[in-house]
Order: sequence, then structure tokens, then C-alpha cells
Amino acid sequence: MTDLVCPICTSPRCTEEFHDPETPAKTVYVCADCGMTFLFPSLSPEETRRFNAESYDYGKAIFIDSVYEKYRARIKRQADFITSHIPHPGKALDIGCYQGDLLQDLHERGWRCFGIESAEKACETLKKDRPHLTVHHGFVENRPFPGEIFDVIIVSRTLNHVLDPVAFLKHLAWYADVATRLYLEVSALASVTTQSDIESGNYFKPYQPVVFTMPTLVDTFMRAGWGGFLHLDTITDFEGSTVYLRTLATQSTEIAQYAARENRAMLAAYRQRVEVFREKRRQQILRLKEEERPFVTWGAGDLGVRLLSNAALADNPHWLGWIDSYPAKWGMRILEREVMPPSRLKELQPDLVVITAASAFAEEIEAAAREYLPGYAMEFICIG
Repeated sequence: MTDLVCPICTSPRCTEEFHDPETPAKTVYVCADCGMTFLFPSLSPEETRRFNAESYDYGKAIFIDSVYEKYRARIKRQADFITSHIPHPGKALDIGCYQGDLLQDLHERGWRCFGIESAEKACETLKKDRPHLTVHHGFVENRPFPGEIFDVIIVSRTLNHVLDPVAFLKHLAWYADVATRLYLEVSALASVTTQSDIESGNYFKPYQPVVFTMPTLVDTFMRAGWGGFLHLDTITDFEGSTVYLRTLATQSTEIAQYAARENRAMLAAYRQRVEVFREKRRQQILRLKEEERPFVTWGAGDLGVRLLSNAALADNPHWLGWIDSYPAKWGMRILEREVMPPSRLKELQPDLVVITAASAFAEEIEAAAREYLPGYAMEFICIG
């Protein structure tokens, strides 16, 4: 294991501020010298590269219609945002472009589009379906487009995955000059600690080791040499809260200390929310053991498997099985229960549907279940 140091300023003066006893890997630290919030231990560089290339399922929920509609709307907003600031078609580089949806939108607006993507399956899809996009399978440090300077560099929800953000941003500078604009989306600490999906949605995960606030993000760019001409377009997942930094000043000790205090306060409040959430879920799972009611679990993903494994529900005779919207999972057996399509609800007629997917999908799951059993009295609880 590597030594505990800040991934931005390499200071060893870091304090533990959040630890989840249910998921021991989630230990969050705050750097006393620059205020950076990060997870330790994280994956090694080799593990991170392998995970990005082989395991990370970027779009696993996009097959759900309403999620796909939101995803497409977000892609359009991104393209509109970029073209509103660069009205003439130019050259775009998307780092972590996945299947190239944003690049495709820009291409249809007359842009020349380049991408870098580490996931082999995504690159195979791009080569087959979108050969007009120039995409390198690999990483930015491979320097795949020597000599190219871009009008916009897109780093959308990628920087949180990077073990060494300063080095990553230095690599990006190969493709920029004083006219280059950077479109950036990251998960900000405030959005992580206030979101409703405490269990499934938070970004304290080994493959997302860093979480930014504006002061720490500015500091990261300064250390990478981007100060003075950076146009920082956004730092949040929340629509409508775009911010601009036209001039970046060197971060002072006072600002770093303020960032550390602020981040510690946010994590303390988050810790209290997690404790309340865990107790509520513990009571809900206890009900499943005590009440003799037939129930199904909706959501056979990693989250649902972990929750039900920890709850030791496999021997509960009232558990009728898994429901999942993803056809690739139908027929699988997980924890000794079959994964079934939603249409099987007509046959099963459960009293209770336990939603083990992300709570963001709870309303859609309930609506889908009621379509299959209109007028049937079912209770829904979400433990995701």
C-alpha cells in the first residue's frame, strides 16, 4: 500500500473525516495543507487503468427509457453550452468520450471531433458505428494526437477518476494554447454529500478517489500550470449552476485552511445523514425477516446483491426472486433466486416490492410495476 499523502499537494498532513463501517474501503480524508478531499486507499494506477479499460460500465442504466431521455437532454445541453461560447465549428477533444454521443452531436454541428477512451468495448462500438470520429483507445498520457491543438477540450465526469489530477492536467496542456477553452464537469463535494442516493449515488468509491470544491479545483489547475488563461466552465452536476473563472489567483494559506474547515464540516453533516439512513434501512430489512409477506426485489445490480447478502435474506421463504429491467440479466440466479423480467409480476403478485436499485429510479420502478398490476395493492420500499 502506498503512503497516505494528498493526491494534489503530496502533504502527509491528512485527517480521516468519514468512514463507512458497512463499506470499509470508504475512508475519506481531508488535506490540512490544501483542503483536498480524497479516498484512501484507492486503486493502484495499474488497477485503475484495468478497471477503466475492462470493468467500468459507463451506461448500464441508459437502457431505461426515462434515464436515456435525461441522458440525451444532458448531451444536448453540453453541446449547446459549448457552441454558445464557441459559435464557429472547430476542433473538439473529449477525454473519456465513451461511445461518442457528445462528439456526435458536435460533429452534426460541423465540428471536427477527436476522443480518447479507455474502454475497449466502447471503442469497438465507435469504430463500427461512428467511423467519422477520430478516437484513440487508451489514455491521454499516450499522447495520441501529436501536434494537434483544439478549440475545446472536454473533461466531463472524468477528473474524479484520476489518481493524479495534476499530472493529468499537465498532459492536457499538450493540446491547448491561449485560445483553447476547457469544458469541465466534476462531482463537487457539495453535490456528493447532499444527494439523495446515499447508498448508490455517492462518489466515495475506489475508482473515483478525488472529490473537488472550487478552491481545491482551482489549486489543482494552478499546480498543473493552467493558471492565467484557463476558462473553467463548470464544476457541478447540477443544471443551472454553471460558474466561470476568468482569472485564477494563486491560492493562499488562508484559502486552503478555509477549504479544509468547510470540507470537514460538510463531511461531518454527511456522516450524520449516513447514520440516519443506515438505521432506517436496518429497520426496513428487519421487517422483511419478521413479516410473512411475499416480496420481490427490484434491481439485481451490485448494490442489491451486496445489500441482500449482508442481510442474509437468501433463506427467507417469502422472497420470490429478483425483478430487473435489463434483459441481459434475465434467467440468471443470484443468491439462489432467479432474475426475472417485470412482466413476471402478473404471475407472482407480491405484497411488497423492495427497490434495491438507486433511489433515483424508485418512482419509475413503482410506475412500471403498477402498469403490470393495475389496481393491485402493493407496497414499495426503497433500500438502495
